[in-house]
Amino acid sequence: MEKKNIEDTEEFFKNSKTYNKVLEHRMNCDKWGKDFCLDCFGMGLTKFSRDLEKEFDAYLDKLNSQTK
Repeated sequence: MEKKNIEDTEEFFKNSKTYNKVLEHRMNCDKWGKDFCLDCFGMGLTKFSRDLEKEFDAYLDKLNSQTK
């Protein structure tokens, strides 16, 4: 059961628009690791975590509806 949860979480991050948008920005940002760039943190950690939480809740709802 726990292995399935880990696989679901990995699948979520692989397909997450929010996470991948920030990750792509970080890979191309000259400031990453040297200076502060708000886009490198998803326009702020609070906004980034809130957006991820909304996206993850929708993902869990989708998984739950598939198992019913």
